[in-house]
Amino acid sequence: LCGPVATTAAAGPNSAGTLILHAVRADELSTDPDTCGTVPLAACASATVSTDEFEILIVYVLVAFPEGAEPRLSGVTFGIEYPEQVSVFSWETCGDFDLGTATWPSSGSGTATTWVSAKTDPLVTVGALSVLADENATAQLSLTSHPLHGATLADDSVPSNVDPIRTLGALGFGTDGVLPCPVPDGACCHFDGSCEVTLESECTGIGDRWAGEFVSCDAAACPPPPQGACCEPDDDCVVRSEASCLERGGTYQGDSTECGPGPCDPQPTGACCSWLGLCELRTESDCGYSGGTFFGLDSVCEPGPCVTGPCCFDDSCVMATEEGCGSYGGIFRSEDTSCEPNPCADGACCYDDEICRFLSMAQCDALSGVFLGTGIVCGPGICADSPGACCVANGDCRLLLESECEQEGGYYVLPDEPCAPDPCAFRDECGWNETLGEWVERIRQVRATQRGLEGRGPEAQLPEVLGGSVPPGVQGDCGSVLFNADGTF
Repeated sequence: LCGPVATTAAAGPNSAGTLILHAVRADELSTDPDTCGTVPLAACASATVSTDEFEILIVYVLVAFPEGAEPRLSGVTFGIEYPEQVSVFSWETCGDFDLGTATWPSSGSGTATTWVSAKTDPLVTVGALSVLADENATAQLSLTSHPLHGATLADDSVPSNVDPIRTLGALGFGTDGVLPCPVPDGACCHFDGSCEVTLESECTGIGDRWAGEFVSCDAAACPPPPQGACCEPDDDCVVRSEASCLERGGTYQGDSTECGPGPCDPQPTGACCSWLGLCELRTESDCGYSGGTFFGLDSVCEPGPCVTGPCCFDDSCVMATEEGCGSYGGIFRSEDTSCEPNPCADGACCYDDEICRFLSMAQCDALSGVFLGTGIVCGPGICADSPGACCVANGDCRLLLESECEQEGGYYVLPDEPCAPDPCAFRDECGWNETLGEWVERIRQVRATQRGLEGRGPEAQLPEVLGGSVPPGVQGDCGSVLFNADGTF
């Protein structure tokens, strides 16, 4: 069995072979038929692969080669599959040696058959199965790959050329079968200069050329791929094919280009600042492609030309160039020089009626102001007095001006703060120890923080009401979430 299990890369003389079935009623044969003496059919196209006969059949397994081929068949490996409606009683080999798996010819098993002398006919009988299908069955007996060695054809070379069987046939009971009569193959010259033996219909890649029926790759003499100048990563220029150039990380300059002066000469560079302020020497095009700022040809990175400052993304701070900060949607803090302390934790603070300054929350509290939220900038009318939620002494919520709220003895939340949901409702039965004033101060911080987060993308928005956990130690089903002023809860 050395033939069927040996492997080489080159296509052998059996590369176009297929494996087919041909069914004959047992009672149509002589009482002592010579299964392997003569080929049971004249040509592949006349094979019977579909039957409505539910009697014992002799099913021949044959290797078929296209007209004009010059096969040299010394071995074949294959398997069979069939459903419960089909019974296979026996197998008679036509080889000089046959080795089936332990359960051959059961469904899912396989066998290997070899001949001492190579077979050169266009139809070679491998063997015959005795088969019976249940009456009115609709099923197929199919040729498949050997469970261990695949579906292969081997020649008599040493070592053997082993080719995969091109296509496998099937016998249909009450349904169509499969008859894969062989088609000539030949050398397919690929664009990159490589070659493989295949069908003409499969030689369809861009630039591929089929050399003709039964033409070997040696005979096809496929031309090498076009070449051109390749600029390698170290700026050396070497004439290569495009595929070879790209494999080495080079830049292909085009077919038939030469390595004369020019194509791979180092390009002039200059200082390029990344948006984070890192300076590198780059070409102008590379700098622009990476989103950097180019300072001109022959400019240098020492002393550093990259001026950075705090760039705010919500309450996060990174040092970046002003141009880079803006291109990524940040807010550049030109008045600050460092991210320590974090200038991005500041926000609009309203105090003394309508004065607005960009301060930290602690600075705003020291001025008895209202902190409108991290990152909120001061703008016209942002601190103008307008009606908002006022928590009066009995815990009711009313929409009043801040001055009116004070006159009522209430606690003002924020301008334009609605009373729905009610910011004044706090649950003393849940165990809160705060007064109404302390509660409103907490709500004011929460709403100011929410205002700072709203409008910065759906992932950052906080809903008005959330159900969930309560602070530790609180008893009862309070059903509320306590927000801290920094947005945590």
